[in-house]
Amino acid sequence: MFMSIRLPALYRYLMWLYQVLFEWQVPTLEPLVDCQCSSLSHSRDLRDPPGCADSLSKGVLDPLVVHTGVNHPPGCADPLRKGVENGLNPHPNFIPAACGVTPLSKGGRGDFRSSSTDAPAPTPMNSKSSNALDLILLEDTIWLLVGEVNAPNYDFALSEMLACRHPWQRDEVVNAIARFGAISNYDQIYQELLDNGIRLIHSPEQHRLASELPQWYLLLADLTPKSHWFVEPPAFDELAATFGVPFFLKGSRQTSRHQAALSIIQSRGDYEQAIAAYQTDPILHWQNLVCREFVPLRSVPSEPSEKIPPSFEFRTFWWRGKCIGAGQYWSAPHTTTIYHWSPEEEQAALAIAQTAATRLNLPFVAIDVAQTATGDWIVIECSDAQESGYSSISPFTLWQNLVHAEQQVCQVMR
Repeated sequence: MFMSIRLPALYRYLMWLYQVLFEWQVPTLEPLVDCQCSSLSHSRDLRDPPGCADSLSKGVLDPLVVHTGVNHPPGCADPLRKGVENGLNPHPNFIPAACGVTPLSKGGRGDFRSSSTDAPAPTPMNSKSSNALDLILLEDTIWLLVGEVNAPNYDFALSEMLACRHPWQRDEVVNAIARFGAISNYDQIYQELLDNGIRLIHSPEQHRLASELPQWYLLLADLTPKSHWFVEPPAFDELAATFGVPFFLKGSRQTSRHQAALSIIQSRGDYEQAIAAYQTDPILHWQNLVCREFVPLRSVPSEPSEKIPPSFEFRTFWWRGKCIGAGQYWSAPHTTTIYHWSPEEEQAALAIAQTAATRLNLPFVAIDVAQTATGDWIVIECSDAQESGYSSISPFTLWQNLVHAEQQVCQVMR
C-alpha cells in the first residue's frame, strides 16, 4: 500500500526534475488533490515538493531560505534558482518583473504606488523589485500575494505567525488577496497579474467601489456626511453656500496624512491655501476633489498638533459580509489614549458598518465609523481592505477570523 502511494509521486517528481535540469521546461502535472470548494482555495496539490518535509505540520514555520520569492525548508535546494537567474522558467509562485508591481513606503491611510512612470503616483521611495512579492497559501485556505511596504500598521509577518506554504503545484489561475500596499493603477496591475495566473479578489470595478468616495457614496449617502466632488476646484462661495463653514476637504480616496490645514476649511484664506497645496501634494494632486459637510465628532484626548483631531472612530474589516475585525482607528502618534466602546456602542456602530458592507457587497472591505458629538454613528470612510492598515486590530486575529470564515464558506459549497 505504501509503495502504491509513493512510487507515482516519486516518478512524477523525477520526470519534472529531469526536464528542469536538462530541458528547462516545467511540465504540466495532473492534479493529485482536487479541492471542490469554488471560492478562493483552488490549490490542486497542497503538498510540498517530494523530499521536502512540510515544516508547518506542527503549525510552526521554521526559518526558510528565500530564493526568487519562493521559500524552501532548510536542506531542500531550490532546483529552479539557476533557471530563474538566467531568465528561464521560474517557479509557479515567482512573480516576474514584467508584472510591474513595486511595493513602496506607505504613509497616512495609504499612499499609492506603481512601477509605471505614467501612473498618477508620488515619487517612489524605498522601491523594491517585484521579485519581493510572495504568493503564499494561508492555512491551506486563502491565497495571498504579499510584499512589505515598511509600514508597521500594514506589514505583518504572516509566515512567521500562521501556517503559510508555497504549494509546488497550483491551478492555472488562483484568486488571491493583495497585501503589498495601495495601488494607483489597479486596472493595469490586475491585468498583468491575471496574465501571470493570479486574479486579485477585487476586479477593477470592485476596487473603485471600495476605494473611491464618488463610487461608494451613491450607496451610502444616508449613512455618511453630505458630499460633493469636483474635477476642478469650485469657488469658495459655492461651497460655503452648500455646506456652510467650516467644511471638510479631501481627495476622492483619502486625505494627505490627516493634515488639518488641508482638510478643515474655516475661511476663504484657508481654502485658497489648501487648493494651492493640493496642486503639488504627492498624495492629493492626482485625486478628484471632495467636499464634505463638517460633522462634529465625539473627541478623544490628544495632544495639540497639525493633524486632524482624533475622534471616537473605529475601523472594521468585512469578509464576504461578515465582520472579522474591529478596533479603535486612532493610535500613536495621533493619540496615546486607548478608548473603548461600550457593548451598546459597539452594537450600534457595527450595525451601521454592517449596513454599509451589505450594500457594497464586496469580498473584502474596510469601513471606518465614528460617533458624532450628538451620539449618532456615521460612516467616515470605505476602502479596499487589501490596502488598509490594521489600526489597533490584531493582524493575527484578523487573518485567523478570515480563514475561519472562508473555511465555513467552503463547507457550505461542498
